[in-house]
Amino acid sequence: MPELQVGERQWSVAPGSNLLDALNDAGCGVPYSCRAGSCHACLVRCVEGEPEDGRPEALNAAQRELGWRLACQCRIGMDLRVALFDPKTDGQPAQVVSVDWLGDVLRLRLKPLKGLRYQAGQHLLLWNALGVARPYSLASVPGEDPWLEFHIDCRQPGAFCTPARHLLEGAELRLGELRAGGLHYDPDWQERPLWLLAAGTGLAPLWGILREALRQEHRGPIRVLHLARDEGGIIWPRN
Repeated sequence: MPELQVGERQWSVAPGSNLLDALNDAGCGVPYSCRAGSCHACLVRCVEGEPEDGRPEALNAAQRELGWRLACQCRIGMDLRVALFDPKTDGQPAQVVSVDWLGDVLRLRLKPLKGLRYQAGQHLLLWNALGVARPYSLASVPGEDPWLEFHIDCRQPGAFCTPARHLLEGAELRLGELRAGGLHYDPDWQERPLWLLAAGTGLAPLWGILREALRQEHRGPIRVLHLARDEGGIIWPRN
């Protein structure tokens, strides 16, 4: 049976085991969201051995050369030694520059230590001081906003959103995968009708895409439809 090693720990796993499941079943706490290779939350680095990768195209050549893999897309067919993503060394620091409440939605604006390249509508992985990571979509637009803006739904308690309620200006978070997600405005859409449909905080990336479309002088008609709950829990569409 293949051996899986993380730090000083080593254990046997069944051949063909999913790498993400094998790590988390052993208590490694690798974050994940989509399990489809899109959110990039489950990045790990393969130090020795090579897993069977179901979506090698999900990462760029430079990342793969360094050994990074998406654990959710990998299966174990040989002995592997894996290093977990460490936000303190592998992530980028970002400072909280504003915290605002839009009902139960926290509008969080961050200023990264270094500038980063992204496209409106994509998402980033946020790590808090407790070591909890979650992917959130960007509501900001590169070149327009001096910050990264996120909308965090805090209606229900959660491992990330509950501590986020207590964030103050000047606090530090860490950014994980910097250019994740394929949602963005395509200049080829300029003459086409643009329909943007979202519910709840799903409006965040579409807000960025809408502003990017206007910045690029989109010529087709644009319609935004947003579904939101009122205080009674009833869902209402808003144009």
